[in-house]
Amino acid sequence: MSMTRGESKAVRSASEDRLTQRVFRSGAVAVMLLGAVLLSACGGGARTGAAPNQGPPTVNPPPAPGGGGTAPSNNTGVDETVSVAWFRDNLWSGAAAGDGVLEPLCSGCHASGPGTGAFSPLRPDQVSPSSSFDVNIFRAAHDDFKGRVNFQDPTASRAVQKLVLEQHNCGPQQPGETRLQACIRVAGWDPNDPNYAPLPGSLVDLITKWRDFRSANGLVNFVMASGIAQLSSANPEQLYFDVSMHSQVPNSYIRFDVSPYDASNAAYLFENPTFVIATGGNNGPDGEALYVTRCQGCHGVRDNPDPGGVNTRPITGAIIQNQIANNGAMQNNVGDLQNDLASLNAIADYIMNGPQPPAPLVEATPTLLPANQQFQLAEIKIAINGVPPSVGQAYRNVDELINNTQQVLSPLSTIVPQANGWAQDQFSLELGLVSYPDPNNAGQMVTVDARVADPIFPAPPVDMNTVDLVANNGLRNFSQINATMSVLTGVDGQAVSAVRNQFNSLKQQLPGGNDLGSYVASHEVAILKLAVEYCDVFMGSATMRTNFFGTDPLNPFDRNLLFNGLIDNMVMSGPQQIALQPLKADLLADLNALFDGVTTDALGNPLVDANGNPAPIPGICVTNDCVNSAAAQRMAATAACMAVLSSAAVNVH
Repeated sequence: MSMTRGESKAVRSASEDRLTQRVFRSGAVAVMLLGAVLLSACGGGARTGAAPNQGPPTVNPPPAPGGGGTAPSNNTGVDETVSVAWFRDNLWSGAAAGDGVLEPLCSGCHASGPGTGAFSPLRPDQVSPSSSFDVNIFRAAHDDFKGRVNFQDPTASRAVQKLVLEQHNCGPQQPGETRLQACIRVAGWDPNDPNYAPLPGSLVDLITKWRDFRSANGLVNFVMASGIAQLSSANPEQLYFDVSMHSQVPNSYIRFDVSPYDASNAAYLFENPTFVIATGGNNGPDGEALYVTRCQGCHGVRDNPDPGGVNTRPITGAIIQNQIANNGAMQNNVGDLQNDLASLNAIADYIMNGPQPPAPLVEATPTLLPANQQFQLAEIKIAINGVPPSVGQAYRNVDELINNTQQVLSPLSTIVPQANGWAQDQFSLELGLVSYPDPNNAGQMVTVDARVADPIFPAPPVDMNTVDLVANNGLRNFSQINATMSVLTGVDGQAVSAVRNQFNSLKQQLPGGNDLGSYVASHEVAILKLAVEYCDVFMGSATMRTNFFGTDPLNPFDRNLLFNGLIDNMVMSGPQQIALQPLKADLLADLNALFDGVTTDALGNPLVDANGNPAPIPGICVTNDCVNSAAAQRMAATAACMAVLSSAAVNVH
């Protein structure tokens, strides 16, 4: 790992979340789904929309050795199964279009699983004949190989260039053909001939056809992804994301302070996004990256039983070089690496001594960038394991002229959900737009635009002749939200210490003004946490419940009385529907889903897992006994109160 890691300040204590954790363990996703539905009903949310197509960029950098740049398999929420099947039938096996490329040339070393070069499906001996062509077996390979492809310029793909520049296992030579000529033929690219026409069935030809197939099926083909960074431990750290190839500024990074969000480390807190120029890090060849990308696929994990010790079998770069010279199969795999003794010495050092500790990056002193290096940057999305989650994208609205060697990009913090845990999760950034000075045309800009429209809730067309540019609705600010929750629940927020302390701790995280356009994910989290405290006190008092509902809905438990009372008194004016508020029938359906579970998404499609199996989200009263348990009944009532009280129906006016 070459990314530099440092320390950042810690975030909140576990005691702040005593009720949040109790409620969320039972119905976390359902509560958040309800909040999203209620918010969308009032028109809040971040800016989305399709940007005009500015044409292909001059380069889409390949992933660096050891990782980086992998395009997400599904960054638009669209199922890519049709693309996986095309990859299987054309690029992999060639069942639909000839002999294929990847199976005959790559499957011997690049097979899925630990200690491999990745991207290929399981080898035929690892699966049963009846399932060897199951599309799901090829999904991971499809996603991995897509990160090695440049759809805008297939000749710039790492997979293509590796074949030619490294003469990497190009297959048998035809009569009279040199090794280099064979690699050019298979790759479909000659770096010395700009007019070279790729042959049908070459890698460039297949990537071009793959791109066109994906476009015809509405799939995104171009993602500007940064280098990958990973946390070294479940502690506050700094992560640096290499964006040099996109910004055209050497040694340029976007730095974040990243911390565990809570004691259970169920999410990550990203703060202080800053563009920096930095130098240093591990100098020279990265032995670990070279070994993993060139050797591990065929030779397995590092030959060292003690990762922190010294291998007892002496290995040097010269010994490896001699082995390559006498082994034709190894020559096919490593290509020109056999002549790079410095890199072979780095591999030998990695085999002998394990990975090098990362050296620190040294940030440049803040100063103005030269005019020919200043660039525009818009839309930053955080991706986990190659896929940007639909929440926690507070930096989508970044739109900055980068003109300093150290420049803060946003004052906001954001919370990103954990996927596989800090030990496995890998982070990257997706940049929406970069516009930099054209080195060949003074005064002109090269604009690379990879932004896409939101596929689930596309922005409707706007008629600028009739649109009212002054917002009719606004967001309650921090003091208004606190006062509203106090009035609606009957809880004195100043007199009850738990509520008062929570409000004081959240005041800076709650909305500071009334502009709906300023609303971000961290505001929603703060509103939700404040609602937890108010609803905990409210639902814990039989007197308050009786005063609010007329009859205590927990004695006996009556969900209809509970739901109708919450909606009538918090969202409506008694039983009267208020204009622009969500319909009562819709809110009742959402609250029932909170208790009973969710089986479909917002569009009515069944919820499924990665393998297409049904994956409903259980409700609070599915995982808890709301019929016989008083504790479960109170917890469910608190969650229902929290969902309504924290929604946009209450906090937008």
